[in-house]
Amino acid sequence: MKKIINWFKEYGYYYKIHFIIGAFALLMAVIITIQVVTKVDYDIYVTYLGPIAHNTDSLDSIEKAMISTLDDDLKKEVKEISIRDIVYLNTELFSESRDNDMFVSATSNSDAVKLLNNEIAVGDSYIYIIDKEQYDKIKLTGALSKLSDVLTDVPSYADVYGIPLKKTPFGQSFACFANYREDMILCLRANTADSAVSALKGSETVQAEFDLHRKVFESIVNYIPEK
Repeated sequence: MKKIINWFKEYGYYYKIHFIIGAFALLMAVIITIQVVTKVDYDIYVTYLGPIAHNTDSLDSIEKAMISTLDDDLKKEVKEISIRDIVYLNTELFSESRDNDMFVSATSNSDAVKLLNNEIAVGDSYIYIIDKEQYDKIKLTGALSKLSDVLTDVPSYADVYGIPLKKTPFGQSFACFANYREDMILCLRANTADSAVSALKGSETVQAEFDLHRKVFESIVNYIPEK
């Protein structure tokens, strides 16, 4: 028995680096397997940028509100919605908070804008609910779809590229939007299927993603509350 123990000690001494590498590889394999098994495949990606910091329950409520606007056929395609929540104070809110001795961070605000611009440039989100101050800047870049190109009927109160969320029946019908400001704009990112960035995914894949988001966007805009 002692010889066997000594053999393992010697083996472990000379091959301990192999044991360490093997253990690390096993740990990584377990972590990757867990991530793959638990990973959620989202069908629709939405980005919010505004003054409200949502909790998990409020984000779930928004997702359920969006899904409730879909017809039966579209619900078969849309099972999971991911909402990216970015907190941002526009110039008015930032000044008000500072004047009232509330802590505000210009750096955090700047980082929020960078996150939004990065999402629009290379992210997965197509549907956006954003503060009008940033909407007014983004619409000048050509990054948003013209509503007349993606909607059969454009609401009379809409801008060329966006719609005030609180003026829509959708924005007025669900409690999760009750605390939203009147200047939050609902808009759709432009189709990027022909862009160089989309070449990595493939133009057909990106086109299919855009088409699905456009259908959901139109369902949200055309939502009619149940009586």
